[in-house]
This record gives sequence, structure tokens and C-alpha cells, in this order.
Amino acid sequence: MATVNKVLTLAGQDVIPSVAVFADVTQQDRLQSQAIAFVDLANRLLLVHMNERFMQRHYSLQTVADPGNAVPTAYPLDASISSESLMWHSFVNNTTGVAYKLRNWDYREFRNYFPDMTQVPPSVPRFWILLPIEVTDPNPTHKVMFYPTPDAQYTIEYQAKLDAQPLVNAADVILFPPQYEHVLWLQGRLFLEQVLGEGKESNIESYCQKAVDAVLSWASSPVEQRSAVRPGLYLEGIRRGRVRKPWIYPISR
Repeated sequence: MATVNKVLTLAGQDVIPSVAVFADVTQQDRLQSQAIAFVDLANRLLLVHMNERFMQRHYSLQTVADPGNAVPTAYPLDASISSESLMWHSFVNNTTGVAYKLRNWDYREFRNYFPDMTQVPPSVPRFWILLPIEVTDPNPTHKVMFYPTPDAQYTIEYQAKLDAQPLVNAADVILFPPQYEHVLWLQGRLFLEQVLGEGKESNIESYCQKAVDAVLSWASSPVEQRSAVRPGLYLEGIRRGRVRKPWIYPISR
């Protein structure tokens, strides 16, 4: 709720006075309702394109010993992550005595080698395979399999980006740390100003773009690497006839 009220305050509008009003759309005026929706939209727009360090989380799972001559066990990934953020070396076997980084093996290539998955041999895992979601799965969940299939219990650790979570309830927590949450305030206000139509949106868009560029630069990598990164996330306006595609690309010197 605090983020929505910050956006309303910046736009010179009445804030939402209580949690009860926040939860009851019939007690909100039009701009308050729109501010709630715009903060959620701004959060999703910004975070879906950000793979910054404050979005990264550490996870672990425990394997079980597969007997062999059976389809290897599939392990569900944490439901809060974006599987698209997984990288080649995102997984590590951190078991004492056999600690080793795991490499990625594309599922289609893996199945070319093992059309019959009961033939996957058991041993210490060296590769991780991201499995396609089963079409019959009522709760679609990304899972991984390991090659060789584990012959004992191992501790597998991995790093992944959190998915943007909906901001629709008063108690929902934003993922932006305090030093970066002004980006969300500015983007939410930009959307609100475009609805108000008072002609302030062009200046706010400029401020917002500078804030996003700064976050992409400061939060993406160690300080000695930042000069080699050019932020390129361009914000998409909601005005008719205007299209901007957000993108990010690195350059090397």
C-alpha cells in the first residue's frame, strides 16, 4: 500500500487512507483504483526484464538414489523462480567429497542419446537437464533431471531469478530494495500522469528512463565491470500510436 500511496502523492492525488479501503474497490476513487493497477503493471514491466543481483536467490534440493533401469527422478524447481533465468552453470553439486559444477544438457539432445530413459546410468551427477512441462500437469511446474541419474543422496544448489509477483494486496512486498524502489514510483506515476493528461508525462518519462538506466548499471555487476555494460531497457508507454520495445544487450570493450 505504501508504494501505491507514494505514487498518488507524487501525482498530487488523495492517498488511500486504510487497508480496508485498499481492499474494497467500491471505496476508492477512479485514480486510486488505477494507481493500484498501474503499480502492479509497472512492477511486472520492470522486473520481467531485470536479472539484477537483487533479483537472484539461492536454492538447494536433495537427490535420492535411483536404482537404475527406471526413468530417472525429476526434481521440481522452486515455484517462485523464472526458469528462463537459469544459466549453463546455475547448478552445483555441493556434496562433501564430490563437489562439482554441473553443466547444462539440452533436453532434446539428451533424449537423442537416451530415447529410452530407463537406460540412463546411475552415478555422480555431472549434468542438469531442464524438462519440458507436461501437458497434463494441472499445476505447471518446471523440473530438472540429472545425468548420470544420482546413485546416492546429493546436495544440489542452484541460483535463479525470482519471478515478478503480483502487487494487488495492501501487504504485498515489492522486490526492489529501498535504494531502487524510486524506479517503481516513477513508472507508476508515469502511467497515472498519462491518464490524467496534464502534459507532465514527457518529463516524468525522462526521469524514469534515467532511473532505470542507473539501476541496470549499478545493480547488474561488480563495480569494475560496470563500464562494459550499456543499459538498454526502454520503457513502453501506454499512449495510443506509440510502441517501444524493451530490450537489454551487453557490449564488450
